[in-house]
Amino acid sequence: MIQIDMAKAVEIQRNRIRALREPLLAALDVEFMRAVERGDQAEQARVATEKQRLRDLPNDPRLTAAKTPAELALILP
Repeated sequence: MIQIDMAKAVEIQRNRIRALREPLLAALDVEFMRAVERGDQAEQARVATEKQRLRDLPNDPRLTAAKTPAELALILP
């Protein structure tokens, strides 16, 4: 019988999430700088909130609550 190291599987999924969010964060950096150039504080706040949401994804409590690799695979941004 194959044993799955869930702690390692969770870390692998966290790394997948980090890789998937990188281009999204880069695009938001551009949006933020454009908002700064325009002096649009509302847009800056919106972008900052979205960036924080993306930063928080690897700490999603569902990752540590998952019991199987299949459950982990469903947790993506």
